[in-house]
Amino acid sequence: MSAGTIVSLVIGAWGAGLSTYLAWRMMRRDRRSLKVMCEIGYDARQTRGLQQVIAVTAVNDGHRPVQVTRLVFWLDDGQPIHSMPPADKKQPELPVMLGDGESVTLSYDWEVFRRIEKEEDRKVVRVTVYDAGLNDYNAPVQVLAG
Repeated sequence: MSAGTIVSLVIGAWGAGLSTYLAWRMMRRDRRSLKVMCEIGYDARQTRGLQQVIAVTAVNDGHRPVQVTRLVFWLDDGQPIHSMPPADKKQPELPVMLGDGESVTLSYDWEVFRRIEKEEDRKVVRVTVYDAGLNDYNAPVQVLAG
């Protein structure tokens, strides 16, 4: 095999690998994607003063619209908590459509979770947000205050 043939094969293999990588990257970029954060803190917007809340924020970090349909909190033994009452009556109701870069934050009264934890002797450890395509996005519950 001549040196020219070897150089041609190397350049061809490099080009094929590069084009495959770029195609894979474009496909990943074009997918629906949410970043979910869950924090426990205080909401000062409440008329009755500070209220300790658990706030779940979902950010569309993809390049396609994502419809957030529901969220589920999970206890440390794997049991789900469905249908929590919102801390703020003015917060958006699910489902919520999120465009590129848009986000939604949903707040829930932390006292309700504390009662569940006390009565069940279990901890709330994570939240799962679901989209219309039944994809799930998870986040641990982060205690930031109180």
